[in-house]
Amino acid sequence: MTQEDKELLLKDLCARLPYEVKATWDGKHSLTVTPYIYCAIASEDNIDNLPKLLLRPMSSMTEEEKRKFSIFIGKTEIYRQQICLDSDSMCNPTIGGYKCVYWGLFDKCIDWLNAHHFDYRGLIEKGIALEAPEGMYNI
Repeated sequence: MTQEDKELLLKDLCARLPYEVKATWDGKHSLTVTPYIYCAIASEDNIDNLPKLLLRPMSSMTEEEKRKFSIFIGKTEIYRQQICLDSDSMCNPTIGGYKCVYWGLFDKCIDWLNAHHFDYRGLIEKGIALEAPEGMYNI
């Protein structure tokens, strides 16, 4: 694991601690990540042998979740002020061909994604996390 990946994992995990994110050692058994496990992850010696987070790919968002998430991504009339994000955002192009989200909702947007265990940082593709089995996180 590169130093950049280690830092990304620690940033992501810190934000997920309040939401009872799960992890696995062997792909069969899961455990809820606690601050104690976080301390083990922070140890340079242990980082490569730790359990992998079990996260939901963004593509697994249900229609109901997309509807609830839409308030954060500029799809409602209430939030007409928007700023541009990258093209991986969840909404349709609205400003200059870029994807947009209301600036005042960034924190709520990230909190919602963390609470629903979505992999918005691409950790699954990097091999830092694994895809959670369907139904593992019934919100």
